[in-house]
Amino acid sequence: MSVQVWPSRFNLMEDDLFRSEIMTALFSFLTYSDDAVLNASEGEAYLFFDNRNIIRFNSSDIDFCRQQAKEIFETLLASENTRVQSLEQEAEYLRWFYSYADFGPADGDVRFRMNKNYVSDGGIIPEGYRDEEEE
Repeated sequence: MSVQVWPSRFNLMEDDLFRSEIMTALFSFLTYSDDAVLNASEGEAYLFFDNRNIIRFNSSDIDFCRQQAKEIFETLLASENTRVQSLEQEAEYLRWFYSYADFGPADGDVRFRMNKNYVSDGGIIPEGYRDEEEE
């Protein structure tokens, strides 16, 4: 694709916040929202979103830019769907593991200590995983 994303130090597939911002900008552009502005001149166009230049297209043809934006958006959306599916599978496995894990006679103590360590590391224990003693 003949586009460049700014700032280029971000990796669209690794930086969730940046990917989300790009997807929002592309969606705004594709739905003709006033939030995204395309400035085109002499062989290139720049997509501005939230008062920042975030995408440069190597064409000033607006229809071409819109098609490129659509392709990028669809690629990012497919990637996001895959990532969400992976997280759902991981959560399903962890729920299964939690319900079947047996740490023997020390099971309650082990779970209590693991939860305590998790919270001290900044985590929040979801509903259904707290012991009565912790609540």
